[in-house]
Amino acid sequence: MSVPTLFDIRVQPHTFDSLCEFLGAAVACAETEQRGLEILNVNAHAINLCFSNPRLYKILLNAHQVFCDGEGVRMALAKRGHFLPHRITYADWWPHLLNYLSKTGLRFFVYGAREQVLNQAVIKMKENYTNLKLSGYCHGFVSKEEAIQKIRQSGAQVILVCLGMPAQEFFIHEHKDVLPPAVWLSGGAALDYYTGTSIRAPAWFCERGLEWFWRLVCEPQRLFSRYVIGNPLFLWRTYRNIPPQL
Repeated sequence: MSVPTLFDIRVQPHTFDSLCEFLGAAVACAETEQRGLEILNVNAHAINLCFSNPRLYKILLNAHQVFCDGEGVRMALAKRGHFLPHRITYADWWPHLLNYLSKTGLRFFVYGAREQVLNQAVIKMKENYTNLKLSGYCHGFVSKEEAIQKIRQSGAQVILVCLGMPAQEFFIHEHKDVLPPAVWLSGGAALDYYTGTSIRAPAWFCERGLEWFWRLVCEPQRLFSRYVIGNPLFLWRTYRNIPPQL
């Protein structure tokens, strides 16, 4: 079965469980082939960034796997006749991911977020997932050299990078082949939602693809450009179907 594509980016039609299973297979592949592999996510914001950032576009084109993290991408693919069972945000996938890591015993490293948020997340993970092998962590404001050293020493098999887009994708791309083999995930604001630092939209908004509107109301100054300008721009670009330039 062919994989849906949006601007030539292959978007895998995962469920929460199938993404976990694929993560496990990717870890085995990374260790067998002795190379780092990335599992990235794509949403309307990511697509818009690709039009001004060829480097990010190339990373998404060549990633080991990309999954859908936004209703806009899901709707754009549906218009092309491709049905995706879910948009998989980290806010939704997070408990599935932690359960899977706890069950399989895969070593897990977390890099990113503010120090206070990361510390809260670590405490909560240790309390709620006693079998989770958290092999290390560092917040997103340490030096890059310190982060690299901690990741190298951790022996982690799965590394979550939460630096925001596109900084996290750039970091992963730069270091996945120079650090010990592992699977790298781009997590965005996963830790902020996990700790309640960022409040998730009510279910009614999420179920109708309107979580973006809730976020805009909560943070209008920060997200005005991303949604008020970015959403119509994304729709226009998908209508024209002319890919970004490399």
